[in-house]
Amino acid sequence: MKPGYTRLLLHEQVLPPAPASPTAWSVTQDISMMIQLGAKERTEETWRKLAADAGFDVTKIYYAKDSISESVIELAKK
Repeated sequence: MKPGYTRLLLHEQVLPPAPASPTAWSVTQDISMMIQLGAKERTEETWRKLAADAGFDVTKIYYAKDSISESVIELAKK
């Protein structure tokens, strides 16, 4: 990937910051992922840390207007 030029787009769930309503769709999805796959959903803060650890900067997060659908996270190579 060419730094400053190439963009990586992720179509992922971005959890709202805590405390979130335990009945929120994204929270129930997080619990389902944990039970079924041993995985988890991430907050904006954890997406930014994961991206930085992989050598990327989060340039923008396009949140879903309905607060249910997945977001699009735009990354750029450092």
